[in-house]
This record gives sequence, C-alpha cells and structure tokens, in this order.
Amino acid sequence: MATAKRNAGRRPVRTKSKAPLAQLQAIAPHRYRPYHVGGEVTFLLTTAVIGLIFLLLPLPVLIRLLGSVLLLLVLPVTVLRDAWPALKLEHLGWQPPERPRQPAFFGAAVIIMACLPLILFLSVKQPDQYVAVAPQLPWSSWFLGQGAVAIIILAQAAFFTGLLLFRLTHLLKPWAAVLLVGLILAAGQLAVPGSIRYFAAPLTVLLAWMAWQTRSFVPVAATQILLTVIFDLIVRFT
Repeated sequence: MATAKRNAGRRPVRTKSKAPLAQLQAIAPHRYRPYHVGGEVTFLLTTAVIGLIFLLLPLPVLIRLLGSVLLLLVLPVTVLRDAWPALKLEHLGWQPPERPRQPAFFGAAVIIMACLPLILFLSVKQPDQYVAVAPQLPWSSWFLGQGAVAIIILAQAAFFTGLLLFRLTHLLKPWAAVLLVGLILAAGQLAVPGSIRYFAAPLTVLLAWMAWQTRSFVPVAATQILLTVIFDLIVRFT
C-alpha cells in the first residue's frame, strides 16, 4: 500500500518503442531488403534490355531523347514508387555525391578521363566525324544539340549507375555489380551521339566504380556530359 502511494505521485517511465521497419530502412539504406527476392532486379534488368534495344534503333535524336526519358526515368521511378514504396531513390544513388571512399584512386580516375578528349582528337584523322553536334552549326543550334545529348546521357546514368547499380549491390558483391553495370552501360553508349561512344567498356566500368564510390550517379552524368562537350569544343575551335 505504501509503495503504491509513493509511485502514485511519480510520472510514468516512458520506454522507447521500436521504429517501424520502413523507418529503419530509411535510416540504414544498406540494410534494405526487397519485398520479393529478385523482383525489383528482374524489373530493372528487363527495363534495361528494352531501353537498350530502343536506343540502338536507328531513330532521330529527338525520338531517342523522349524514349530515354520515358523508359529510363519516368517508367522505373513510377513503378518503384508504387510497387515498392519503402525503397527510396536515395537508396539507389539519387542523392548528392558523398566523399569517395578511396580519394586517391578517384582523383587518378578523374585525371585520366580528363585527358581522353584530347587523346581522341590527336589520334583520329577526321575528328569532326566523332562530334555529337556538327561544328558548322550556329551557336544556338549547337547548344540545343548538346542539351539533347546531355539529357540522353543523364537518363542513362540515372538508370544504369543509379537504380540498377545500387539495386544489384544488394544481391551481388559490389565489384560484380560494378562490372556488370559497366558492361551494360557500354552497350548504351553506342546509342549516344558523339565521342563518348568510342571510349568503350573500360571507361564505363570506371564510371560505375565512381558512382559506387560516391553513392551517386551525379559524377557519372557530369563526367560523360563534360567529355562530350569538351571534345566538341576542341573540334569546333580548331
């Protein structure tokens, strides 16, 4: 009885309740597990195959641009949000880049890729055949053409080195996911106008590694766009 009276004037002790599963997944994305084993990856790989087939068709640049946005951005994001709401885009590389885990190797990779436009320009006989936009066009048309190519590159980077890469790393070892996505991205580069298609698989594997290092597709998109624009500018001013 005395104990009950003493406890009556005290505030009840609040115990911390466990956070719901979705909240825990938002806090720790690397612990996220799919709703259905392989379901998300199957969907993303199927979308990648369909997207690659569409991009490799001999279509005008404008149609290719619209198809890239619809197949590689709008469709997968819509399906992922509706079917797997706990899987946030931040889990899939759609976030600002973080500090590279291996900054020395990352810096060396950036330096190597920065030299590629000049190396290609000096190693081919007719550099104007490798540009994304004809250098003879007026500046207004040139900028419009570069913008269209940049959107295609952005869509590919956001899908392949974002959604696909970071989903595969939950089922494969990181190096295997990087290698696989790099090879798939190399096939996608064949559909991109300009010099970026001639850098082939080693560059795309390196780009996928850069995305994994920074947990973001942003460095990949920025690097590919800059490589394309720099080469075109070198040709235009020479």
